[in-house]
Amino acid sequence: MPLTQLTALDRTSPTFKDEADTFFGEDLPRFVDEVNDLEADLTTKQGIASAAATTATTQAGIATAAAGTATTQAGIATAAAGTAVNAPGTMGTSTTSATIGKGSKTLTTQTGKAFPLGGWLSISDSANPVTNRMDSITTGYNSTTGQLDFICVNAVGSGTISSWNISVGAQPGLKDFDQNIATTSGLNLGLYGGNFRSDNVVTAIAGTTVALANNATNYIEVSASGFSANTTGFTAGRFPIYTAVTSAGAITSIVDKRGDAVGIAAVASAAQSIFLYMNY
Repeated sequence: MPLTQLTALDRTSPTFKDEADTFFGEDLPRFVDEVNDLEADLTTKQGIASAAATTATTQAGIATAAAGTATTQAGIATAAAGTAVNAPGTMGTSTTSATIGKGSKTLTTQTGKAFPLGGWLSISDSANPVTNRMDSITTGYNSTTGQLDFICVNAVGSGTISSWNISVGAQPGLKDFDQNIATTSGLNLGLYGGNFRSDNVVTAIAGTTVALANNATNYIEVSASGFSANTTGFTAGRFPIYTAVTSAGAITSIVDKRGDAVGIAAVASAAQSIFLYMNY
């Protein structure tokens, strides 16, 4: 807001008296009013500026609070995602590469799970769970690192998989001459019993353990007289069950050979065949 300039007084002027009257009667009061108006205008603008600063501070606080809320919500979402992966405690996933087959294996899964020692697990290919799966028994689980150790006792499918779904399961139905994990130890292979048929004669074979040779490939087979194992090969007249590789006093791998025979172990003569009743 501009101020009107005051006119200087000249005492030597013949009209000094009139000029002085005009100065003090009109010019100076107008100047005072203009100064007062300027002060009021500045005060108003100062108030506006102060209010704007307060608003800016408030908005900054709101923005900071919103950022804090967003960070909190992100943390909640992350925690929820972790909870979703870890709950329920009886399920998990793994990206560890493993080959489908019987024997001891290790996968790395989520931590904090409830996989009881000795409990049954269903471990399946996430892409083809029906085609590729392993029915297994838990032999160890580290809830801090997520390391899961197990023995596969029933393998379905084949191949090397790197995306697994893991869940606590029930013991699968047993088939004749399945491996008995509970009685397998060292070089002794535990086997469940079953029914063996030769022509019209059916013989019930009791479960037992079969002693295997160390550091060798063992061929385990069955006949009406019971189980046997050798390191040469499957014998004519006997039904092949497993091949088992041993090393350093332990069984390192087992391959189920029952399906290879498709129910027929061998042909002893043109008139005689040997069959197994298999619960497949």
